[in-house]
Amino acid sequence: MIRQYLKLLLQRCFKRNLFHTFLNMLGLAVGLMAFVLIMIFIQHERNYDTFHKNYHNIYRIVCDQPNDAWVGTPAQLGPYLIERVPEIEHFVRMEEKNDVMVYRSQERFYESHLLYADSTLFKVFDFPVIRGDKQNPLEDIHSVVISESMAKKYFADKNPLGKQLQIGDDKDNLFTITAVVADPPSNSTIRYRLIIPFQLLEKNSSWGMFNYTTYVKLNEVNKPDKAEQKITECAVDRGDYGLMKLNFLKLQPMKDMHFEPMRGNHFQVIDKKYIFILLSAAIFILLLAAINYTNLSSAIALKRSKEVALKKIAGSSRTRIITEILLESVVFSVVALFLAAIMVEFMQSLFNQLIGVDLHLDYSWLPYFLMIAIVIGILGGIYPAVNSSRFNIMGLLKETHFKGRKASTFRNILVLVQFGITGFLLISSLTFTKQLNYIYSRDVGIRTENIYEVQVHWQGIKLKEMKNELKQHAGISHVTTTSFYPGNDGWNQSAYWKGMKNDHELSVFLHSADKDFIETFDITMLEGRDVYKNIKAESQPLYILNQKAKEYIGWDRAQGKAFSVFGRDRMGKVVGVIEDIKFRSLHHPVEPSVLLVGDRVFPSRMFIRIHGENHNEVLNYVESKWEEFAPPNAPFMMSSLEEDFENLYQTERKSRKIFIFFTIIALFVSLLGLLGLATYISLQRTKEIGIRKVFGSTEKSIIGMLTVNLLKWVAIAFVIACPFAWFYLDNWLENFAYHMELDAGIFLLAGLFALAVGFLSVIFQAYRAALTNPVDSLRYE
Repeated sequence: MIRQYLKLLLQRCFKRNLFHTFLNMLGLAVGLMAFVLIMIFIQHERNYDTFHKNYHNIYRIVCDQPNDAWVGTPAQLGPYLIERVPEIEHFVRMEEKNDVMVYRSQERFYESHLLYADSTLFKVFDFPVIRGDKQNPLEDIHSVVISESMAKKYFADKNPLGKQLQIGDDKDNLFTITAVVADPPSNSTIRYRLIIPFQLLEKNSSWGMFNYTTYVKLNEVNKPDKAEQKITECAVDRGDYGLMKLNFLKLQPMKDMHFEPMRGNHFQVIDKKYIFILLSAAIFILLLAAINYTNLSSAIALKRSKEVALKKIAGSSRTRIITEILLESVVFSVVALFLAAIMVEFMQSLFNQLIGVDLHLDYSWLPYFLMIAIVIGILGGIYPAVNSSRFNIMGLLKETHFKGRKASTFRNILVLVQFGITGFLLISSLTFTKQLNYIYSRDVGIRTENIYEVQVHWQGIKLKEMKNELKQHAGISHVTTTSFYPGNDGWNQSAYWKGMKNDHELSVFLHSADKDFIETFDITMLEGRDVYKNIKAESQPLYILNQKAKEYIGWDRAQGKAFSVFGRDRMGKVVGVIEDIKFRSLHHPVEPSVLLVGDRVFPSRMFIRIHGENHNEVLNYVESKWEEFAPPNAPFMMSSLEEDFENLYQTERKSRKIFIFFTIIALFVSLLGLLGLATYISLQRTKEIGIRKVFGSTEKSIIGMLTVNLLKWVAIAFVIACPFAWFYLDNWLENFAYHMELDAGIFLLAGLFALAVGFLSVIFQAYRAALTNPVDSLRYE
């Protein structure tokens, strides 16, 4: 019986009604594909660090001060707290280093993600040890744990245990491999390739160095308030530096780390708002597909009214008719889910490239997706099933119930909701794009075009000689060395000045730079330009303040004033004031900042300003000089400053790509829906069109009548969507300290685009209907 039913179902839908069955199934399959892809991404982001068994009980200690949250803590904090806070079961201190040289015998390797960590790392976190000491692999100060990928890279299939690696250029820095640990999952905030004991850093640290990350595992689940209260009640006696209260410390749950932007993070953060945005987009896309499916299903029911009438004549009950139509709708929605799963497999690699994350469909989720498909099938079939079954035989044979005002009102309401969602997504996509363009084009206070950045932090590099050589090249106008680079906050230091009151504290971001910094980046100096050009090395530190720092202190003129970031007893002097530079992303307002100026900087970057058009020739010259002055095998790492600033907005770029991708899908699904409805409306009005042509109506007027009938609902839907989009986007823009202003232009452009898509989806069918011979139209039915 089931076989016979399926055979009749396939014959009815694919043989007699292939076009509209295809449209209906394709629209639903594409919508389900988009929903599945978004849910895979959301699940990946929400599951950051949840693979740790006790992740609910793991916290990171952070410094939470007004307008500034910093992840750095002193190395002494963990041992100090575990003796005074009984709720703390274990602590782990970490420090991640990148761009290190590793030597194995005569081979040299450049590596990132060198992690200094306490031996309790493997007691607090669940990083599986594959080989070697599973209990305490970091007990010896000269031990090193390597990742599984590192073991394969360095030793292939050989056993690496007991082998030695030299880390850094010091030949005495030999470490013995004691264990091999699995690579961290892609959704782990803690990254590593090599792990060495934290004790190597601890011996040179002090209470004033807030440079290290401290994690604690509590022994009471979901009771961090007690531990946090006891921590904030502690005070450290620092001898000559006085008593330091720890009331500024806070416990940050590990499960929230990936979602809370904080200064000093070594990993990418995504705001929870973006998760909500994407979840909303997923629901909108699913709702769009469901509405489209329902709308086309109700329209398809037009051709089945005679079939339902014959079933009633044959004695079928209303319950049986409803059940058959619902079952048919569910079967098609399940088939659409199967097609969506195939599409996901094909689109997965493209989607991964789009967002920069390696995602895979978890087939354990299929029961949930199947349940969603069944619900959509029931919702899509319930209206035509109930509506068809409740009419008498004559009404079904004449199809009057499908041609009345009530039937068209239902479908128009669905079009209203469908294009309201599409309009909302379209406006949001355009706003995301315009805000990113606004950020990229906004003046950040420094010149970024034609400037290239080279990482120069390698020990043994002849930096002064290399700089002098580069300045001689005709294609290079300026060269500077500095600790600054885009997104780097610099050190956060307490500032002191002559005449400072005890309650007038100032915390500044500190960057070091040589005297060529200002001219290389074409920075506007408000004070001291002439003095700055002629400064020479002095015994006292020399500072350049930004305008924000000067305003906070309250000086009318800062040049020549005594100032320091190294304590009251080591005063330097201010040699100039510059305009506010936006070192960080435009999510953050400008903060008081200071440049420590001199030839004895501690540079991590060299910036090279090029003039002329032949950049490749100059960059090749820079690389040749790198080989001459850099230590052997030190990697040449160069990037464009403009691109580096753009990379500060990776989350926004990723969200924009996803939104645009799914807005296109929403438009495609809506287009299919309108195309299907336009076809059925033209079929419903075939005889009317013939009569109109007999009485002299032109083809142009008939096309206008058919298109306006649907497009007016598209326009009304867009008007309704506008205030919702305005409210939502106005709130989203508040995430940026600097943002564009919403204007009517975006909404007008989105509206015109939506109408254009709607017009293209119905015009062809309207044109075909208008060209129909009146004789054929009057013979219809």
